[in-house]
Amino acid sequence: MMIQNRILNLSVASLLSVTFVSATICAGQADARWFWRKSSSLDNNQSHQQNQMINNGVATGELTRKEARKLKKKKREIARDARDMQRSGRGLSYSEAEKLDKKQDKLSREIYKQSTDNDYR
Repeated sequence: MMIQNRILNLSVASLLSVTFVSATICAGQADARWFWRKSSSLDNNQSHQQNQMINNGVATGELTRKEARKLKKKKREIARDARDMQRSGRGLSYSEAEKLDKKQDKLSREIYKQSTDNDYR
């Protein structure tokens, strides 16, 4: 009888620890997903810097107006993609946020490349 109680106690303890670990992992994943859904679709600081880079490039002549139009169009497309992803019903997933981050980083590199390509208006 004593051995059976000990086995039962160990079984209950193992079950509780597995349940606790599972709940902790799920809670951590939920928090991570909530962070991405809650955060804005685009990094506002990076977006603001991109606007400044484009405007400064046009003002200094480093960017032609045509280049600036194309860059701003790409910026609007990224914002539209972000809006569409958020409206999908569940907000932004981690992979969607990653895609948007990569698109925005690519745009920043393109702004820099266009600013330094020696095309002057």
